[in-house]
Amino acid sequence: MYSDVILAGEGYQVLGKCIHVGILDFILFEEDEEYYSCFHLWEDKRRRIYSDKLEIHIVELPKLAEREYPETALLKWARFFNAEKKEEFEMVAKTDPHIQKAYDQLLYMSGNEEKRLLYEARQKAINDYNTQMYSNWHDGYSEGEKRGYREGEKQGYKEGEEKKLIGLICKKMKKNCSAEEIADLLEEDKEKVEAIYNTVLNFAPDYNIERIWKKLGGAEKPAVVRAEQMIE
Repeated sequence: MYSDVILAGEGYQVLGKCIHVGILDFILFEEDEEYYSCFHLWEDKRRRIYSDKLEIHIVELPKLAEREYPETALLKWARFFNAEKKEEFEMVAKTDPHIQKAYDQLLYMSGNEEKRLLYEARQKAINDYNTQMYSNWHDGYSEGEKRGYREGEKQGYKEGEEKKLIGLICKKMKKNCSAEEIADLLEEDKEKVEAIYNTVLNFAPDYNIERIWKKLGGAEKPAVVRAEQMIE
């Protein structure tokens, strides 16, 4: 049942927590005073947790009548589950709006069998719809992620090539080569090299390639495009 929440092609890392809640009408741990316990899977000797994906929560209702416990939201819910009379349900429901909502649903469902069946059918339809919407969203997200990765890879390659060209031009300029000489040596378009050359002059003598690349357009526009625009 736990694995059913994984969609085709997904890894186990997408799994949320699997939580079991046991609301008991008997005392399971006689030696403990606490009415609430939470368990995980541990290695017996090293006390290393196996996974935080599985939790077991136990509430022992009979203990509520034996001791006084600090007032918490969990204690209110435990009292609600432990109630037997209408007055007890109503009294607890008044203490918390969420419990009141649960009590209202309980009254609605217990009104008659037809209402209960309609309620369950409606909840199933809502769950099915949400599952389908999530599946559609996830498929779209995965495709968008792949497309974004491909575009990012392509853009990264282009950026690397632009910076490589700027770096080569800077090296040649340090050797006092002219723009025309650099274009011939690198076998690049003369006008493109001249545009980059003129920009690089403003960054002598350190020739910071990153700053030059950004000045030529950086992430906003490809350096070559910006250089070509500077020619016009």
